[in-house]
Amino acid sequence: MKNFCKESVIFFRRSSLLRAVSGITMLSAVCIFLMSNLNGPAKNSNAVTGAPFNNNQTCAKSGCHSGGSFGGSVTMQLLDANRNVVTSYEPGKSYTFRIKFNKTTGSPQYGWQTTVATSGANVDVNTWGALPVLTHVSKLGGRNYFEHSTRATKDSVIVPWTAPAATTGTVVFYTAGNFVNADGNTSGDQVATATLTVAEASTLPVRLNYFRGAIQNGSAVLNWSTATEVNNRNFIIEKSTDGVQFADIVTIPCKGNSNGSTYSYTDNSFSSKAYYRLKQTDFDGHTTIYNTVALSTASASQYSLAVYAHAGTTGLLFHNGKQTQKITIRYNDLQGRLLYAGSTTANQGDNLITIPAGMNKSIIMVSVITEDGARTSTKIGIQQ
Repeated sequence: MKNFCKESVIFFRRSSLLRAVSGITMLSAVCIFLMSNLNGPAKNSNAVTGAPFNNNQTCAKSGCHSGGSFGGSVTMQLLDANRNVVTSYEPGKSYTFRIKFNKTTGSPQYGWQTTVATSGANVDVNTWGALPVLTHVSKLGGRNYFEHSTRATKDSVIVPWTAPAATTGTVVFYTAGNFVNADGNTSGDQVATATLTVAEASTLPVRLNYFRGAIQNGSAVLNWSTATEVNNRNFIIEKSTDGVQFADIVTIPCKGNSNGSTYSYTDNSFSSKAYYRLKQTDFDGHTTIYNTVALSTASASQYSLAVYAHAGTTGLLFHNGKQTQKITIRYNDLQGRLLYAGSTTANQGDNLITIPAGMNKSIIMVSVITEDGARTSTKIGIQQ
């Protein structure tokens, strides 16, 4: 851009003095305008998202940035609390908005400007949360724009977004992304635009209490519970080996309407490790995907059981190398007869287990069986 300004000034010097002064002033203003967008277009009074209320204007259409070819494109996603992609929002709920800059060649840096509005009426619904570093929100023409504060080197950015109130209706995210070669000029850059349309969810057909799983006797047992169900056609269990690509493994019909139900499914084909996801479908075909459960068999190194004696405290120290889960504790004599059995919850890490009172003086075998099917045993001597 510096060369562009210099050459333009030389050109105008060949004209009359009045035209030269006027031309130099105009070109200087253009140069300042182009450079100023380095810290965000809206911050410098420019709205270039390509939205209809921005007159479909982008940096490319205005001639600010052009000539680059990075194979660039922009994608946007709205994510729920479990980082699942959603296509409809619940009024007032918090989400994460993600922008991804995709390129096929070169090593560009990135800039962007994003705004959100209702479909049709174009009412501003930019309720952004805590902003990432080196980003800001600028207000321009009664609208808020989320944009870069300086060129970004990472190819994605995320920011919290709170959904608007009920009856707002469908909203549209507009983003213009700029793939720049960072050479100080506006040539050699590529602008890409994208829109993301997100509908307002109708009254949720299902309010889910939980979806969880455990390994029992070598099989994956999945359990879930609902608080209410309205026009609920079915649940589908999806399974994956990598947590990315999922496939349906079973469809479970539902009653349609209820004040809450509990469900269970056992996957006898479980082997070593798998991811499970719950999907719900209502009678009009709308689907909702809930959280993912990851299950894997434990290795012996993940658990340990030993006698603990310190500062007058005696018991068993059980190390749980996995997530918080239920455990069963069994005390048997050396002939295998059961002396005592109980259950508790083991947190991840070390857990102190109190030895039950009333045990006769003898050598006893203690076993801890975890919810995911692992068994750990040790012998202890009861002195009481």
